[in-house]
Amino acid sequence: HTSCAEFQIGKPKLSISKILEGTCFPGDSCDFVISISNQGAAYNGNILLGEFMGGTGGVITSVTPALPADCTLPTNELQCVLPVTVPENGVYTLSVVGTYDAIMAGDGHNRNCVMAYTVPSIVPVGSFELVD
Repeated sequence: HTSCAEFQIGKPKLSISKILEGTCFPGDSCDFVISISNQGAAYNGNILLGEFMGGTGGVITSVTPALPADCTLPTNELQCVLPVTVPENGVYTLSVVGTYDAIMAGDGHNRNCVMAYTVPSIVPVGSFELVD
C-alpha cells in the first residue's frame, strides 16, 4: 500500500474571495471587498482580474487601490492585468464600489462574480480582453 502527500516547495498558493459589505439596494452604492489570499511562498507578479457586475444595470464605479490607467471605469465588466504583491501567508485586498439600477426578476438576487489568474510578466499591465 502507498500513501502520498502533495506539496509544493517555494510556490505561492493563491485563492480569491469576494464579499458584499452590508446590503445592496437599487440605486445605492454597493461595497465589495476582493481578497487574494496566499498560503504559500510570496507572490510578486501580474494578476488578470475579471470583475463582473451581473444583473440589471450593474456598474463598477470605483476600485481601490487604483487600477492601471487604461482599465477604465465605469463599466459592468472589468478585465484588467494588474501588478500584485501578496506576502507569504498574506492577503492583497481590493475595494470595489458599484451600483445596480434594479433587482433581477425572479428570486430578487443579483449575481456579482470575480476571477483571478496569474499571468506571465510578458503580459502587459492594463486592460485585457478574454476571447473564446
